[in-house]
Amino acid sequence: VLFTTSTLAMGVNLPAHLVVIKSTMHYAGGMFQEYCETDILQMMGRAGRPQFDTTATVVIMTRNQTKDKYTQMLNGAYTIESSLHKHLVEHLNAEIILNTITDANVALEWIRSTFLYIRALKNPNHYGFAAGLDKSGIEAKLQELCLKNLQALASIGLLRMDEEINFKPTETGRLMARYSIAFETMKLFFLVNGNENLTELSVADYPFCWDNRRHGHREESNVTGTVHLGHRGAKI
Repeated sequence: VLFTTSTLAMGVNLPAHLVVIKSTMHYAGGMFQEYCETDILQMMGRAGRPQFDTTATVVIMTRNQTKDKYTQMLNGAYTIESSLHKHLVEHLNAEIILNTITDANVALEWIRSTFLYIRALKNPNHYGFAAGLDKSGIEAKLQELCLKNLQALASIGLLRMDEEINFKPTETGRLMARYSIAFETMKLFFLVNGNENLTELSVADYPFCWDNRRHGHREESNVTGTVHLGHRGAKI
């Protein structure tokens, strides 16, 4: 018998005949909220030992008001949507650092390879696009979304763009990608002069780190140091 947290359950390579999810809620961001569907599916995936079992069992303990939601999930009737659009700016910066994306056309090609693109074609309303758009119209909207995020990165020096919209990473953008710093936090760094204390910075109001596996999860750090951004320094 293994008792584990949700985080360990997603990473541990230890299949079991029976998996019990004792609650579908967890405490994050100062409140109790439901696990995202991918986390639940990942925990459910621990059930089943290929070398011993032909069947396995998952027990999900949840509230009455969410019972139908998980019944649909177990029956394969629940549609999972992409969350990439919520953190697209951080992903674009990371891909630019890796030289995967070098200009606007490559950015659109990259978008075409994502789950966001697939779901936007099938359910455009979920992503804020008009239902009547055809494929080329949705692609144009996705390109517009990319350019908006890329211009946001360029506006605070996280990348350089020339007149032909070719992209060049900056050292500040490399820091953002290396330490998985949220874009909203990077904007805050450019508002400080380097003499503020932790209380004045109010970093707690914004996610210091972003995590593409657990959206909305806020990382806390007790490490004190100085991050130099260009000619600026911010104590964190």
